Amino acid sequence: MNVIDPFEVNSSNMTSNVTEDDYGEWDAGTSYDADDRVIIIGDVHKVYQCVSDSTTGSDKAPSGTTASNDFWVYVSATNLFKAFDQQTSDPVTRVTPITYSFTVNGFVSALAFFRVSVASAVNITITDTDENVVYSETVSLVDTSHMTDWFKVFTEVPRSARQKLIVGLPFAPGGQIDLEFVGPAGQEIGVGQIAFGKAERIGTTLPGTAPGYRSFSRKDRDFSGNAITTPRPSKRSVRYVASVETQQVDNIIEYLSSLEAKGAVYFADSDVDFLGTTIYGLMGEFDIPEGINVSFMNAEVLSL
Repeated sequence: MNVIDPFEVNSSNMTSNVTEDDYGEWDAGTSYDADDRVIIIGDVHKVYQCVSDSTTGSDKAPSGTTASNDFWVYVSATNLFKAFDQQTSDPVTRVTPITYSFTVNGFVSALAFFRVSVASAVNITITDTDENVVYSETVSLVDTSHMTDWFKVFTEVPRSARQKLIVGLPFAPGGQIDLEFVGPAGQEIGVGQIAFGKAERIGTTLPGTAPGYRSFSRKDRDFSGNAITTPRPSKRSVRYVASVETQQVDNIIEYLSSLEAKGAVYFADSDVDFLGTTIYGLMGEFDIPEGINVSFMNAEVLSL
């Protein structure tokens, strides 16, 4: 079991070809009516929708967070920052290509992408502080794992990878990571989430680790037994079973509890990424019944 605690991305360490012009920027001197939308840039990078006519003045400003007030409701991150908003279901979109460049003052050994759509590949280039290229690879984002026999080869079509994990990257603090997502010419592509950071090993993933699915749709029946459904989002989950060193239990609890309210990447191992045990989500409750030298950990992660 491994964890990537993603670096925080902001306008000071990231550049992109995605423009931040979803809507006009909020202005205290402009009067807004219900359903008008604005963006706040600065350190916020969020979209808000007005809920009251004739809204004007700094005392009626959007909150600058995901909270709402009497005049504005939060809608989403701006398109530029949707790849870092901890919400994989609302991707950054643009006509191919989508490019991001990051300067990171810390160690990065792993990259992960989630909810990729239409894009067929990502070009990854890493340069050191002297601008020497230390890593340059084109990684396919085409998934053919569902084409398991010749019939499916001829009747199914390849699809974009739901996720992609790359580990073992050579990177030193102060270097630069360049990403270029590419797809068919002229088509819009999307990326739900980009995460990168140092991969931390928690323990050895064991049999019994269970990928799963949790539906939040409401399913009921009336007095005649007819089904009544209210569709709502669903989430993937993974219940990990892992062996850990008993002497590291306290450190593991301290580390994982620091990620309680923060999206992170959890994965069994880099060579079993296709088994559904890689997930971007929130750590739920976990316990580690202690043994003499080896303890066995049970933990559940629910996707974002």
